[in-house]
Amino acid sequence: MSSPIHSFLFSPPPSPPSRGSDHDYNHGLTSLKSLLLPVEFIPRSSSEKGRSKRTPSQSRLGFETLSLPSPRGMSTDLEATPKARRRSVASTTITHQPINVPSSPQVPFPSTIPKPFLRILFLACVVLSSALIMYEFPAMRPHGIAKGIASEGGRGFVELIDPLGEEAYYQPPQTQGARMLWGKKSVREESVVMEQLAQEVVAIAAHPKATRPALRARPLPESHELLALQSYILSSAYNVVPSSVDPSLPLDANTILGIGSHKLGALGGERETAWLKDVEREWADEVVIWYGGDGTSQYPHSVLDIIESTHNSNRHPTFIPVHARSDRETILAIFARLGLPLAQSPIIMIDNKPIIGDLETLEEMKLSGELGRRLTSVGWKHVEKRVGTKPKMAVIKKQPPTDQEEAEEALVET
Repeated sequence: MSSPIHSFLFSPPPSPPSRGSDHDYNHGLTSLKSLLLPVEFIPRSSSEKGRSKRTPSQSRLGFETLSLPSPRGMSTDLEATPKARRRSVASTTITHQPINVPSSPQVPFPSTIPKPFLRILFLACVVLSSALIMYEFPAMRPHGIAKGIASEGGRGFVELIDPLGEEAYYQPPQTQGARMLWGKKSVREESVVMEQLAQEVVAIAAHPKATRPALRARPLPESHELLALQSYILSSAYNVVPSSVDPSLPLDANTILGIGSHKLGALGGERETAWLKDVEREWADEVVIWYGGDGTSQYPHSVLDIIESTHNSNRHPTFIPVHARSDRETILAIFARLGLPLAQSPIIMIDNKPIIGDLETLEEMKLSGELGRRLTSVGWKHVEKRVGTKPKMAVIKKQPPTDQEEAEEALVET
């Protein structure tokens, strides 16, 4: 026979507490309270299996747990907080006062009109209202077709007639809007009124400062034409001769100065003469070489060698490349009109005078001294003056004659 301690130690563990009852609404689930409270505190039904005798029980509690049936056939938890009795309040039905909203009386005939007919009537009203709006407000009309449409090349016109039999006549919305002020008029009457208004506007003289007078042609003299073109191109890398310039005519001062040409005053006046002198002095002491007329970007090294071998200063010429300019053809035509073949050889400007930069011409000018004289006139060649002491001449001093020399001279005289 085993002792109680032996049976307590080696007996199988008890089954976990659960609420097994057909009347328990949490049947099959283990609540948190059942895990925290002792087993004896959990109420059980009478059909539930009793505790194993091998499991020690708390003998300190001298009562057994009971499960009292509830009035509704459900087991009642003795430890649950008793429910407070609710105070019965007589339910009163709240009736809202109806809002006095005016409603249209029941019309007996809408139910008798078929819906397709109502839709057609609504669509007709929309179309009619749109047509009236477009008629009263011309600015909302779509642009029509002009009365005359030119054919290709402008050789003839095609008259268009609309389906209603009237000639299609288009007017801008701004002119048609005047109908609201003048009243309803025909298209013919409106055209006559517009022509009269246009004639009145032309007849009225404009304010002298409202319009800019047209620039009068100011052809440059042939002697300063190339100098003005050179000054215009060298003043900015963005200056380009306009394509509208006619190279067969003398260069216009308006092309060089723009709107500033009005400051020159009258043709041949003092201000124009002063401006031409400024153009002369601007590059008078420099050597300017035009090159690239043949489309090549190679520097004229042969021309540079001849010029550098002639002058003895450290100054360098100014180059104007033409090969990459957009106005190359215009510049070549201007040079050709002036008798300078820029397309074949470089053009050298020394002392405001052009020189054809081929080797034969430069060699002849160098041998004749003309090239050196021109470079000297612009300050590129300095003539060194030799400053030194005068050569000493031998001075012979006469000594007084001796007695013997005097006796010999006396004998000779006798």
